[in-house]
Amino acid sequence: MKFRLTYLLTAALVGTACGTGDGPHAIASAFWTASKNGDMELAKSYMAEGGSASINETKSGSSLDDFSLGETTIDGDRATVETTVVSTGEQEMELAFNTVLVQQDDGWKVDLDQTTDEMMKSLFGTTMGDFAKKMGQAMGDAMGDAMKGMAEGMAEGLETMGKAFGDSLKVAGR
Repeated sequence: MKFRLTYLLTAALVGTACGTGDGPHAIASAFWTASKNGDMELAKSYMAEGGSASINETKSGSSLDDFSLGETTIDGDRATVETTVVSTGEQEMELAFNTVLVQQDDGWKVDLDQTTDEMMKSLFGTTMGDFAKKMGQAMGDAMGDAMKGMAEGMAEGLETMGKAFGDSLKVAGR
């Protein structure tokens, strides 16, 4: 009897620790699968209550082509799942961010507000990083050209001043 009770408790703990059932990873996968398939009603069923973000009712305009999930981190009643989505539109884009989930009475749910924030941070971080890099290069090129032009102008000015000074010395008879 003692062995059987120990076995059952161990099996239950191992099953929970391995993420079987409706853990954060499984819920994130189900949410992104439903979104990819355009089943917004099903996707909504995996979302936390009380959020202000919403998703469209139809697949029209959706450009989620694929996704992959990585490591899951659980911290109390909050979890994150490393997520990469690939979308197409005017141009193909791969975006890496965390899907954020919260523990609610009925289990783990995707917190769409926080997940959207994570997506925006990743998107703007990538976009702004690229923008800043290109601006830096352009400014560096422009500054280099300006400095070159300024140096050439100063050389011409010094040459002209030298000639004028030399000419003034000749006139003064020195």
